[in-house]
Amino acid sequence: MIGLKSRPAGPGRPAAAETVPARVARWGVLLLAGLALWQWLAVAVDSPVLPTVPAFRTAAAQVVVTDTFWNALGQTLLGWSLGLALAFLIGVPVGLLIGTFTILDHATRVTVDILRSLPLIVVTPILVLTYGTSLLTKVILVFLATVAQMILHAAYGVREVDRVARETAVSYHLTLPDRIRFLYVPSAAGFIGTGLRIAATIALGVCIGVELITSVPGLGLEILRSSANARPGIAFVYFVAASVLGLVIAYVFQRVERTALFWNPKFR
Repeated sequence: MIGLKSRPAGPGRPAAAETVPARVARWGVLLLAGLALWQWLAVAVDSPVLPTVPAFRTAAAQVVVTDTFWNALGQTLLGWSLGLALAFLIGVPVGLLIGTFTILDHATRVTVDILRSLPLIVVTPILVLTYGTSLLTKVILVFLATVAQMILHAAYGVREVDRVARETAVSYHLTLPDRIRFLYVPSAAGFIGTGLRIAATIALGVCIGVELITSVPGLGLEILRSSANARPGIAFVYFVAASVLGLVIAYVFQRVERTALFWNPKFR
């Protein structure tokens, strides 16, 4: 009997999934290459703003064990999560309604465009004067920066619903709430998930930026304090922590989206 031979992946035939050891080895090589590049740049530049890898490791060992670090991380995550949750809870229903009714689309198009292109630096002084350097200021700015993303992705997902499916729902006399629940939301779920993932990374950047500008407690404020106190090594530790947090958020949202929407053709 002739044994079966494995065939190479081609059109319509998916390639074999990467094994876990191969993935770990690939990421390990990239990490070592990044650390080597970092060390070379730190030695070549010879600036206190960019510490060497051993100096960063020493500073990180001192900072990470302090309550200040974890309090700053918690403050950043609190403002990020509240602003993003508010944008999701308001933006998705509004987007679904806009995508469902053409008249609402025309009536709100200018407002959504203004929200999408709103320069937050203009709004920040008004909010600081009104609410001070408080958590509420940070939450409002994160909300303003991300709600347009949720509205646009939800509305676009409803518009992409198949015309035959729409006509079938009408022929079966489904009510509007049932159409939204059983047709529009499942069809737009992939777009909503993508919008939420994009909004999550935008929200973190805005959150840390607000902390830098307005001195609201968080990672951004600790970066500002460390720089002002001539401690660039500590500031770099907080900068790297913010960067790692962004990578973790992007990865977690991607995995959650892929797991929750496993039935969606986008992930099959």
